[in-house]
Amino acid sequence: GSEPVVIKTGGSERLKVHASGTTSFNNGVVLGAGVADTAANTLSDYEIGTFTATLTATTGLPNTAVTATGNYTKVGRQVSVYIDFNNKDTTGASGNIRVTGLPFSVAVSAFGVVAYTANSINTATQFVAGDTYVQFMDNITSGAWSNSTIVAGNSKYLYLSGTYYTS
Repeated sequence: GSEPVVIKTGGSERLKVHASGTTSFNNGVVLGAGVADTAANTLSDYEIGTFTATLTATTGLPNTAVTATGNYTKVGRQVSVYIDFNNKDTTGASGNIRVTGLPFSVAVSAFGVVAYTANSINTATQFVAGDTYVQFMDNITSGAWSNSTIVAGNSKYLYLSGTYYTS
């Protein structure tokens, strides 16, 4: 039927499963598709998946495309990504390093964390608002943050993990 299933303890409602599949808890948390996103504790969108990321540069592209399969988890507007470029050939690339192909566009520019084994130190990622790429920033001289230059050649590695918000 269309009646919700209600679970009570001590006479108090604790959990309700509605005919639509939406689930609500007595603490205000609501789960399920089609739920209005206006409540502070509403989780209406949870998704996991993969995407194809491309390691590239701003001036010269690698001689052959450098791609890897990334993983993502999206909870509401928050997107967490992990990409693992292992033993890649970036020969021919020049300029500032970028990873393109994020699964969702970035709503607000945000810094993240990165491990980049190309002789950089103090490196961070910047998810760029209005686009689907990540740029890399460093302050090797302990000065202002600036774009990181790609190190072209054989056997390059990049591990990227970060979180950003989509629209």
